[in-house]
This record gives sequence, C-alpha cells and structure tokens, in this order.
Amino acid sequence: MEKATIVYGSVTGFTEEVAYALADEIEGKYDVSIIDAIEFEENDLKDADIILLGSSTWGVGQVQMDMLPVNEVIKRMDLKGRKAAVFGTGDSSYKKYAQAVITLEKTLKSSGAEIIQKGYRCDKLWNDEAKAKLKEWASKL
Repeated sequence: MEKATIVYGSVTGFTEEVAYALADEIEGKYDVSIIDAIEFEENDLKDADIILLGSSTWGVGQVQMDMLPVNEVIKRMDLKGRKAAVFGTGDSSYKKYAQAVITLEKTLKSSGAEIIQKGYRCDKLWNDEAKAKLKEWASKL
C-alpha cells in the first residue's frame, strides 16, 4: 500500500481538523501518517509516496507560521517521482484567499513533485458543505 504523509500547520485548530478529516477519507487507500508542522523533520517525507500539505493563510497571503520551515525544507528536497497535493483554510472575503495553497503548490512543483489534484480550499466554516467538498477532493487523490 502506498504511503501518504500529511503535514499541516494550524493556529486555531481549523486546519488541523481538516487534516484529520482528510486522513479519515484516504485511510484504506493509503497508509496514512499525519504530522503537525511544529514536529516536522525532513525524514518524515522520505518514505511518502504522496505528500499532502495543509496550511491556513495569514496576513496578506502568507503561509501559516509553523509551515514556513516545512516550506523551506521542501525547497531543498528532490521530490521527483512523488505525488503531492495541498489543502488550506482561509476567508474568501480577503483578496488573497487561501494563498498559502498556491505558495505550497509552487514549492512542491519546484522540487519536482507532481501535483495530482488542484488544491482544496475551505472557506471560513467547517460545515457539511465543506466536508462534502473535502470528501470529493480526497476521492481523486
């Protein structure tokens, strides 16, 4: 079974909740490990067939602070042959809604990873509609 590694950064717990819901959705298809960005180490990705990154967006489109070191480590990695996707939370009333998703996708691509699914963006509320959209998104991973 392929291994999926989810790395997420969360300040309020919202992105963490989405990360665990994603893990529940893909268990059975992948052997899933989930890592809080605060505890991330480069070796956490060494056996991952698919890398899933999650971040909220802060300020004027910035990646969540705990994900910044993860982003820097990934910039230095060779991820050729690896699949990847990004999920994020944000507020669509801001001009750079869930910009962290785009930033992390660019980093993964520049390191050679294949983005297999356009990023999932959750807008403000973790409700039934958002959960249904995550379920659909996860089914394509």
